[in-house]
Amino acid sequence: MDFLSRLEKRFRANPALRAFIHFIANEPSLLIEETWDIVKATLLWLTWKETKRTILVVNAGSEDALFQDCELFCPRALLEFPALDTFPGDVIPPSPDLIGLRANTLTQLQTQKRPYILFVPLQAILHKLPDPFLADTESPLWKQGDTIAFATIPETLHSLGFSRKTIVEDKGEFAVRGGILDLFPAGSPYPLRLEFFGDVIEEIRIFDPASQKTIEKTSSVRLASVKERAGTHSLFDYLDHPPLIAFNDIAAIEDAWVQIQSQLSPAHFFSLEEFWKKIESFPKQFFLPQRVDALSSVHMEKPVGRRYYTGDRDWVESRHQERCLMREIL
Repeated sequence: MDFLSRLEKRFRANPALRAFIHFIANEPSLLIEETWDIVKATLLWLTWKETKRTILVVNAGSEDALFQDCELFCPRALLEFPALDTFPGDVIPPSPDLIGLRANTLTQLQTQKRPYILFVPLQAILHKLPDPFLADTESPLWKQGDTIAFATIPETLHSLGFSRKTIVEDKGEFAVRGGILDLFPAGSPYPLRLEFFGDVIEEIRIFDPASQKTIEKTSSVRLASVKERAGTHSLFDYLDHPPLIAFNDIAAIEDAWVQIQSQLSPAHFFSLEEFWKKIESFPKQFFLPQRVDALSSVHMEKPVGRRYYTGDRDWVESRHQERCLMREIL
C-alpha cells in the first residue's frame, strides 16, 4: 500500500472526515467554514475520490497555494483554465501563454475523458467559448506521416492567428524554408520543426530557438489558435458529466465580481444569473476562511476610489448593490 492509500485510509477512519464523506453523498450543498488551504486541498481530494466526478474550483483569481497543496494528493488530476489578462476589445492582445494554456486545457478535457480538479477564476468560467464540436477543425492535429497540402499551410496558419517571420523566435510565429516548416504554437514551451517530403510530414522535432538545436523528436503537433475565439458555449459543454462546483472563498469571489463586472460584455461573457442557472442542479461546496456570520451584511466602512472622492455617490451606491446581488446569488 503506497503513502496516499495509507493516508486516505487514516482520513476515512477519522470521525469528522467520515461525516464529511457522508454529507458529500447526501447533501447537494455544503458550507465549510474556517478552513485554510491544506484543509481545503484534503477535502477536495476526498471529494474527488468519493464522487469520481470533475470538481470545478471557482476562485477570485490566482490560487497558487491551494493548487500546490492539491498537488500533494493528485497532481495528475489537476488542471487550470486561467482568465485572460485583457478583455475583448482592449488594444493590447491577451498573452499567448494564457491562450495556449486555455487551449491545452480544453483539448485535454475533450480527449482525455476522466475526472479532474479544475481551477477556474470567476472571469474565466463566465467567458463564452467556441463550439467544442468544432475543435478538430479549429485546432487540427498534425501527425508524422500525414499528408498536408504544403502550399496551403501559410493560409491555414494565418487563419489561426500565426504571423510569418524569417526566423521563429516567439509564440504565434511560423517560418517556411524549402520543405521545412518552423512554428511556435501558443500551448508549447518550445517551437517545432516539421520536415516535409512533398506534402507528407516526414519528421517533427522540438528545437531550441536560441541554438536551433533539436531537443527531442515528437510524433504530432496540435495547431491551437493563437488568438482567442469567440463563441456561445460554456466550459460545462466541454465536460462529459455535470461537475461538482467548489467556491473557494466566497468573499474574495464577491470582490472579484465587483471589480470586473462592468467590463464583462454580454457578447463575450455570461451574466452571473445565467451562470447560476447553469449550475443550479449541480452539487456545490462553499469554502470560507471565516464564519459565515461575518458575511451577514455588506458595509462600506471607509471611502475608497477616486470616484468616491469626486462625489459620485451613484457609483458608490451601485457598487453596494452589486455586492448585495452577488451575495444573494451565492
